[in-house]
Amino acid sequence: MGWDDLRNGKLLTAAAAELFGVVPTVDKNMKREQNLTRLPVSVIVLDVIKNTPAVLRPFAPFVERVLPTLPKGQMLEINERGEVTMIAPGR
Repeated sequence: MGWDDLRNGKLLTAAAAELFGVVPTVDKNMKREQNLTRLPVSVIVLDVIKNTPAVLRPFAPFVERVLPTLPKGQMLEINERGEVTMIAPGR
C-alpha cells in the first residue's frame, strides 16, 4: 500500500482513512506514543519476543477471539498465553 515510511499516528490515520477497523502491531511503545483517547482505529499489540511468522502464528486464534467484540478506538495487548489487557477504553 506504499505505507513503508508511515509510523505510529500517521499509520493509524492512514488505516482509518482506508476503513481498516484494526491495526495489529508488535510495537509495545505505541501505548505511550499515542493519544489513546483519540485512536482512529482499534489497535492490538502482540506481546512477542520477536517479529517472525513462527512467533506470530500462535497469536492468530487469540486475535480472532477478540475481533468480534473489539470497539473502535480500543487498544489492547495480548500475551503469549492469550491473556488480554485493555490499554485504552473503547468509545
